Amino acid sequence: MATGSSVRSTLEQISGKHLECTICQEKHKLPKVLDCQHSFCEECLLTYHNGRYNAEPNIPCPLCRQETVLPVSGVKGLKTNFHLAGLIEEFKLQEKVACSAEAKLLCQVCDKGNEAKDRCLDWKVSMTKQPDEYTCHKHKQSLKQFYCKTCDELICQACTVIDHSKPNHDIIETGNASREYRESLKNDFSALGRIIQRLGLSLQDTIEAKKVVKDKTAKSRKEVQHRAVEVIAKVKAEEKRLLNEITTQEQEQNKRLDEHEKTLSTMLQRKEHSLQTSQAVTRNASDLDFLSLYPVIKKDMDKLRGQPTPKMVGLKSHPVFVQSKDEFQSARGIAAAAEPDEIAVTDWKNERVIICDEQADVTTVPDGWMVASLRVVQVYKRDRTLAYKFKTASESEVGETKIQSIVVMNNGNIIAGDTKRKVLTVHQPGKKGKLIRTIPLRIRPDFLAVLNNDWIAISDCEEGLAGIMDISHNKATTVAYVQPTIVGKPVKHCAGICSNSSGIYIAVDTGYVNTGHIHHYDSTCQFVSCVVQGLYNPLGITFKADGQQLAVADQYSVKIYHKV
Repeated sequence: MATGSSVRSTLEQISGKHLECTICQEKHKLPKVLDCQHSFCEECLLTYHNGRYNAEPNIPCPLCRQETVLPVSGVKGLKTNFHLAGLIEEFKLQEKVACSAEAKLLCQVCDKGNEAKDRCLDWKVSMTKQPDEYTCHKHKQSLKQFYCKTCDELICQACTVIDHSKPNHDIIETGNASREYRESLKNDFSALGRIIQRLGLSLQDTIEAKKVVKDKTAKSRKEVQHRAVEVIAKVKAEEKRLLNEITTQEQEQNKRLDEHEKTLSTMLQRKEHSLQTSQAVTRNASDLDFLSLYPVIKKDMDKLRGQPTPKMVGLKSHPVFVQSKDEFQSARGIAAAAEPDEIAVTDWKNERVIICDEQADVTTVPDGWMVASLRVVQVYKRDRTLAYKFKTASESEVGETKIQSIVVMNNGNIIAGDTKRKVLTVHQPGKKGKLIRTIPLRIRPDFLAVLNNDWIAISDCEEGLAGIMDISHNKATTVAYVQPTIVGKPVKHCAGICSNSSGIYIAVDTGYVNTGHIHHYDSTCQFVSCVVQGLYNPLGITFKADGQQLAVADQYSVKIYHKV
């Protein structure tokens, strides 16, 4: 037999689950039910409503937030949960009984002798007295034995004649009404049960999806960390290689410089000695002595004057490659390579090429860089050593050239843009860079790009326009022109131009700093969108090898933009 403590424990379990107001955490006092079927003490709801929603006609449920429209009389006019009130009254009696040492709480509804459980509360309870609220206060305390289906209201016998008379009101006895409505709710219960089942499945799917996201995220993090370790190792190895290369170059240069210094010092001493001796003889010797030495002095002077000053072997005049994100004086041309991931930028005022390994014109060729340097095209290996160079015109015309742009066709042919002569020159790849043909243009080829179909995109910086040219028939056939605008006005400059499968991208500005845009056009030069604004003075642009990052030579810096 259960002890008093076990009975009290059962009562506490039942009370905590069903009978306590979630606002005050005590047993309900005059419980009022909301539209969502959550019940709360009348005083708790009054305090809750007056404190936060005093002027509102609705009250949100403190638990589920579903709103209930308040009657004219406010919270007091809400329906009282008499079923819950009866349970509380019954349990108060049971609690008193449970105070005895050998008490057992029995269910008064199911089989005799069963100990009460919280599920017993779902059954019909009829042991409590009928509450006063079920008597009609209008008609001498008559019991409410009828239900007006028209008004959804319990009424007494007198109400059926006076306030709820037929035929305007549909009246039914409470027993019949209860059976009818209980039966009608069974269909609603089934439908709601199916909805709950579907919600449960959706909830389970969501939980599974969260687990998948968590697992994939953890896997992605590990992959990124693993990749980062690999990249860092490569960067460290490249750093070591470059530092060793710099040290080797320094040693070689210093060796040549030391030898050159020694040669110059010896020659200087020799000539200083001859000059001083000759001057002394010329000033101080007698005529006979001077004349006897004159042939020797004259021969020596002629020989020394005829000796050229030795030049430093191995120091060549060509762009300097710098392996850093240095500051630029005027970043113009830009190109990207895949392996290793590098960007080359021509800083023409400093006469150098900057290599940015993390993020005049320049373009890539297999295993190297190609630089347009006004008079010639120079090709460098990836280790920054000069491979070869070639001219784009005959010797007599070289002084008239100004090569400012260069691209490589899909077939490997090299296209150089000469802004002074307004021509494109087509060259064979290789050390000689043999000239195939020269193609006249109507616009200056300040910047060039090759489309997938081998059409050439050309931007004329000074005219502020760009064009697409077909050069497949040994002449420039215009496919389309575009004159970009900013805020409805033609731009002052069209600068860098590049393309990928999504279309053509052009750097433009109004002629003032910080007005630079990057405009996106389709292959027929129809405007698509403005992808970048607020650039200082954009010049060359290019896509990195992954096609997802756009690099911009913005005069004093290089900016990398990611696709989103």
